[in-house]
Amino acid sequence: MSKTFHPYLPPLRIKIVSRFLWVVGLYAIFGISMIVAVSQTSRMTPRLIHVNYDSIAAAREMREAWSSFKHPDLDPQGNPVKWKKQFEEALTLEEHNITEPGEDTIAKNIRTLWEKSKPNPQKASRDDFYQMKRNLSQLVSVNEKGMFNIAQKSSDLANRVFTGGIVFLFVTIIIVLFLSNGIANRLAYPLKAIAETLRSRPALGTKLKLPAPTSLELKILNHEMFQMWNNLSELRQLNVEEINTQRNELRTILTFVEDAILVLNRDGIVLHANSGIKKFIDLPLEEIIGRHWSDLSTTNENYLHLRTILQSDLTQHQATQITVGGQKRSLSIRFREIENEKGQITGTLYLFHDVTDRRQTEKLRREFIGVLSHELKTPLQSLSVCSQLLNDHKNSLSSDGQLLVDTINEDVSRIRAVANDFIQVGVENLSSLKLLLEQVYLDEAIPQWLKPFRVLAKDKKINIEFESPSADKPLAKIDQVKFPWVISNILANSIRISPPNTVIKIRVTLSENEIFIEMSDQGPGIPPEVQKRMFDPYFQAATNLGEGKSTGFLGIGLTIAREVVEAHNGTIKFTPNTPTGAIFTVSLPRVHLAGLLP
Repeated sequence: MSKTFHPYLPPLRIKIVSRFLWVVGLYAIFGISMIVAVSQTSRMTPRLIHVNYDSIAAAREMREAWSSFKHPDLDPQGNPVKWKKQFEEALTLEEHNITEPGEDTIAKNIRTLWEKSKPNPQKASRDDFYQMKRNLSQLVSVNEKGMFNIAQKSSDLANRVFTGGIVFLFVTIIIVLFLSNGIANRLAYPLKAIAETLRSRPALGTKLKLPAPTSLELKILNHEMFQMWNNLSELRQLNVEEINTQRNELRTILTFVEDAILVLNRDGIVLHANSGIKKFIDLPLEEIIGRHWSDLSTTNENYLHLRTILQSDLTQHQATQITVGGQKRSLSIRFREIENEKGQITGTLYLFHDVTDRRQTEKLRREFIGVLSHELKTPLQSLSVCSQLLNDHKNSLSSDGQLLVDTINEDVSRIRAVANDFIQVGVENLSSLKLLLEQVYLDEAIPQWLKPFRVLAKDKKINIEFESPSADKPLAKIDQVKFPWVISNILANSIRISPPNTVIKIRVTLSENEIFIEMSDQGPGIPPEVQKRMFDPYFQAATNLGEGKSTGFLGIGLTIAREVVEAHNGTIKFTPNTPTGAIFTVSLPRVHLAGLLP
């Protein structure tokens, strides 16, 4: 904050209010003066006019009575006593209603003549008669002149008030303009100075130069501006540091990623390249980055080949070959255009993925599947013949023997179907497994699938328990050839590794949208190091059964089981059993009864 700040500054509101209080005070004084003047005029003028009018009326009554004394023929029925009374009363009123200069002398003269003539007014001399009429005329003239003077004074007062109001209004307008200009300058000047300071775009991190405040509000505004400026400078510094950190991290990632990466701007300038590009075209990165991609200083065959490809119309997954270290390498080239916030293309990122090893692996897999399919044909054919012979003579066997023969026939048919499917999808991809889905009640199907395993488990003194506690029927869409293999594979592993006198439980439960098949045993369990790879293809592990015995488990069976479950849009997961053993839980989408309706 500026050192020129006064320790205390009055609020701008107080300054504005104090200035306008001056104007209000002036208008108050003028208003009071106007009220007093108008009040005085409104009270005095009517009263004075009324007094003058009364004097004129009294003079008219005295004139009427005086004329009747001298000329009684004008009023034959008149009563002299009445006229005397009228004259006396009118004269008395006039004597008490003196307002104009000289009016008292006229009243005295009238009184003198009246007193002289009052005993017998009819006999007043001719001079007295005319003298009385002249006095009465003077009385009327004086009061009329007084009324005119009052009207003139009222008019003069109104003119003065009007003129004073105009002068006052003009003066107050000048004062208000002066005060308003002063307030406007107090407001506008510092705000304009602040705006000009910000318009000059000072560099972040430098000291912000603002004008010294002249009011408390501007002092607060300056303080907040300084705070915001400092915060913005700190934030910019943090953003720069964060951007540099992210840029370095991204550069590190792009540098050490196995795939070759090339980033070009719209003009073809190399913005970034990693060690993969360096390995392909045998050119140092400092001679690649910042140069035009089509004009690098090398005649390397790989560079010339890649340059030609990038100049052509690429597809999203273009394949090509180059030679690295004297060996042919297969590349998959992908690209993505880089856009800014406005959607404008600013560059292109190219990714060169070495797919040589993957193609070799696919080739080996195809060869392995070919060998496997060839090797499975003969034993499957032999098993089919043997199972058919056993089926022809099963009537001579015990009930358990007949059940085993039926199981062998079913399993041989299932193995043939499953083997054919897996050999086929193995050439392509295990995820392309084709299913023939049917709606099946699992609480009815699973017990049928368990029948052959009950005989095997009984021989090993292992008990198999099945439970479906829900009152609702667990209805699911499954492939009745492939899905039972999931149950049989997990169950066969459990029987093989479970010790005698233990229980294997199969439990079916429901949620609103899923069916859960939980298979638990009391065997030795699966070690933690094996759990991480138990679903990997061809992974084998061994477990110790005690007394120096061990057996292999897992293998490709769990891999195929997982693929079958996922093909049914389900999941399979493992959890340890307590205190020992394993639990495999298979979840499948549940089909509600409404799904059976056409």
